Amino acid sequence: MLVVWAAAFLCLPVLSWAQGKTLPLGEVCVVSMQRVVEGSRIGKAATSSLEADMQKSKSRVEGLKAETEELRENLRKQSAILSAEALESRTLTLQRKERELGVALAEMRQEFLRKNNESVAKVMKQTNSALKELNQEHKCRFVLERGEQFVVYASSRVDLTEDLIKMLDKN
Repeated sequence: MLVVWAAAFLCLPVLSWAQGKTLPLGEVCVVSMQRVVEGSRIGKAATSSLEADMQKSKSRVEGLKAETEELRENLRKQSAILSAEALESRTLTLQRKERELGVALAEMRQEFLRKNNESVAKVMKQTNSALKELNQEHKCRFVLERGEQFVVYASSRVDLTEDLIKMLDKN
């Protein structure tokens, strides 16, 4: 639905041109949020912090995965010589370890989503503030995300991305 509205919105200049009117330059501006995150200090810091936090969780999960694989391999090798009680005990131990691994993976995903959402919110708050300040100069009525899904083409004259990155880095 959003794509349909964006496409309809992008047709407005064509419709106004057809009626003999044109939108003033700066009426619609674009920003590439991906480039802002990749190019600004705040975006780089948020990405770096998120990656560092996730590396700790990933190490824990990798350890549990290795333990589970070792238990599974030992059980496979020794299953023919173990007594029924020992086989059952080791099978239960393996199942507990697999459940523990599943819980750890789920927790890691939840933690990643939580921290990612916090990082995005922080970056967006500062970006929106900088965009409002930048708009004092450019007088845009609309600022669209410059992504292939939403904006097929935009002149560099209406692209505020580099100005936004400079402003974020300055502050």
